[in-house]
Amino acid sequence: MVMIFDVSINNLLLIGVFSLIISILNQIVFKFMVDTKKLKEIKDEVNLLKKELKNISFTHPDYAKKQKQMVNKSLEISRLSMKPSFVTLIPFWIVFAYMSKLFKDVGVVLNWGFKLPLFGVGFGWLGTYIFFSLIFGMSTRKLFEKYWW
Repeated sequence: MVMIFDVSINNLLLIGVFSLIISILNQIVFKFMVDTKKLKEIKDEVNLLKKELKNISFTHPDYAKKQKQMVNKSLEISRLSMKPSFVTLIPFWIVFAYMSKLFKDVGVVLNWGFKLPLFGVGFGWLGTYIFFSLIFGMSTRKLFEKYWW
């Protein structure tokens, strides 16, 4: 099998690029599959219901009704957010399968120079990917929210 990248030189950079590309593609799919205005309206309604619930007691007759409304709105948010996750699931699995073959002989990618009980001396390719995806996922989401939608 012919490898596209030289894994031995730039593992950290390559995993970071994979993570950034996947994060950007994930945000693009989310943008086109979710009505973000509707999602924001529902989130605002949930926040309003939370504030109302804080101001009334548990024994108030409207408490259970408002709590049920809040749960239903939260479920609607979950349904809207899950659609893009299902669409991107199989393509991302393919990318992960490729990455596991690409980095199968690579040991520690992100080395922090000392040994930790659960993590050893560093992260392998998957731990490094998760580390980068947390950073890039939050960053791309904030950038897309600010400049695109």
